[in-house]
Amino acid sequence: MSDKIISRTEGTVALPEAGEGAYLQFTVRSFEILETAFPDKDDHISFIMKSMVNMKASVFAKVVGATLQNSTNGDIPYGLKWEELTDRIMDALCLSIHGRTGEEQKAFEQEQINKQIIDRLKGIEANPQLAALLSSMSPGQQEQGQG
Repeated sequence: MSDKIISRTEGTVALPEAGEGAYLQFTVRSFEILETAFPDKDDHISFIMKSMVNMKASVFAKVVGATLQNSTNGDIPYGLKWEELTDRIMDALCLSIHGRTGEEQKAFEQEQINKQIIDRLKGIEANPQLAALLSSMSPGQQEQGQG
């Protein structure tokens, strides 16, 4: 768990670089602000996450403006590398949606993918005819058969 989390249940992540007591928090109001800021995006959460990773400054400014609480140094948290700020924003976002930090969410999603793969493999092993059919197909044919 990140030492920057103030409250896991409230989804707050400390951002002291923006002033003493400053923190990031995704609330219903901040989600509303961001949804309004990106009206042409069907999935504005996914858009925000991709934009943060791709270092889009206009999106970054809107996210910080919508989520930064108790800032005494304005909207720009000086003294942080872009990646550090992105990690904290992602932690606040994932905490508010999933109750997990960004890293915890990545691990959870990877675990779910691994379980799906194991379940598929067990399903194939349980059906010898399907296993034989798949083993006789080329990889391209297997992909077409799964679609």
